[in-house]
Amino acid sequence: MTKLLITNYERNVLINSYLLKNTPELDDIRRLLVHNKHISENDVSTEMARRIKKHKADWLRVTYLDLTKDKSRSSYYVKNGEKFTCYFCNKPLTSKAYFVTDKDDKVFQVGSECVKK
Repeated sequence: MTKLLITNYERNVLINSYLLKNTPELDDIRRLLVHNKHISENDVSTEMARRIKKHKADWLRVTYLDLTKDKSRSSYYVKNGEKFTCYFCNKPLTSKAYFVTDKDDKVFQVGSECVKK
């Protein structure tokens, strides 16, 4: 079985990120994400796989920080077929996921009802 380098969830977070849209050096990564629901080791060269493994955590961290700092971009509208689960109540999310950072800088996806709590 091939290993996923970028899951569908990570792709959905990264695809419209400020970082990927505004960093010309990451255009190849953004193009891959636009054309694929996820990226496995079979989808890319060995060199690209190494690059993704090395930098993916940083790309996600920067994107999450952007989402949590800018309240207008903090919610992500869930599309049909996406499998988001609220980290607070463990229910599937059907319309919105919010990205919340705790005191340890861990980012969690939370549904709109649990955000109010």
